Amino acid sequence: MADTNLELELQLNNIAELFQAPELDPLNGVFDERSGVERIYDEIRANSSARAVSVVLHVPAENAADLSEAQVRTALAGYCNAQIQQLSRSQLPVRRLGIRSTVFGLIFVGGGLLLSFAFSGTLNIPPFLGYFLIEGFLIAGWVALWYATEVWLFEIREKRSERQAYERLQNISLQIKSPVTPTTKI
Repeated sequence: MADTNLELELQLNNIAELFQAPELDPLNGVFDERSGVERIYDEIRANSSARAVSVVLHVPAENAADLSEAQVRTALAGYCNAQIQQLSRSQLPVRRLGIRSTVFGLIFVGGGLLLSFAFSGTLNIPPFLGYFLIEGFLIAGWVALWYATEVWLFEIREKRSERQAYERLQNISLQIKSPVTPTTKI
């Protein structure tokens, strides 16, 4: 599945639904409260191995005539740029958190090791209590270091994945079409 193309078709009641979430209205066939961009973004994230993404927007004829694909592409690029900038700004605090939590975790692990060595040499406590304290300090130290590991392995990677999805969304192939109205059979 690594060399596939992702082809999406979105039915919008109006072109504004590309960027604004429609109101949930199951009686009129609106079951999804996500905007068109959010639906495309979610599909890109779910199909990250797809080489190319092409999207066909089906909008009512009165909306399709009012704007060009170039206008929609420009608006989409601006939207994606804004999201990418926001993700870039949010990565810095996450990196700082990773650094702070790594320093704290290493200090805590070091302290746990020192305390466990201190208690391992103490002869005037029962062996069970000594073992409990030695292992407890070691475990607490590694738990403190785990949060730093989580930040570096998962949170920063997630931000990078979100950014890549918006970069791919910026470069989609886009077509705007009027929906085909079914003919009534008598």
